[in-house]
Amino acid sequence: MPWSVTWHPDAAEIRYRGLTTGGDILEAKRQFFSRKFDGPARYVLCDFSDIQRFEVSPLEVHTIIAQDRAALFTHPELAEAVVAIGPLEYGLARTWQIEMQGTSRRTLVARTRAEAIAWLESLGAESFAA
Repeated sequence: MPWSVTWHPDAAEIRYRGLTTGGDILEAKRQFFSRKFDGPARYVLCDFSDIQRFEVSPLEVHTIIAQDRAALFTHPELAEAVVAIGPLEYGLARTWQIEMQGTSRRTLVARTRAEAIAWLESLGAESFAA
């Protein structure tokens, strides 16, 4: 499995590595959205900084967007930060971010893990280490 999840009481950190596909992202996010947290899930950090290959089509990005939009009702207070270093990952993550505008989802696409964590902490997250 090219990703792992670290669970926290109100958050999760999904770290992708190696070859990452759209199916990997969909499954990781499916597990996140179906997880029973102690209270409402408030934060998720999706970190793509350790991937070697990114095989995600524009159609898969739209499927990920649809999955995230479907979860707005069950996760209305969620803030999601994405760490995307490479140009393809960053561009597709920005497409996702733009499509999530106008919803209750607070989003950030960052080039560094430190930037993403600082943003989540500014919103009250205490779960993430640099």
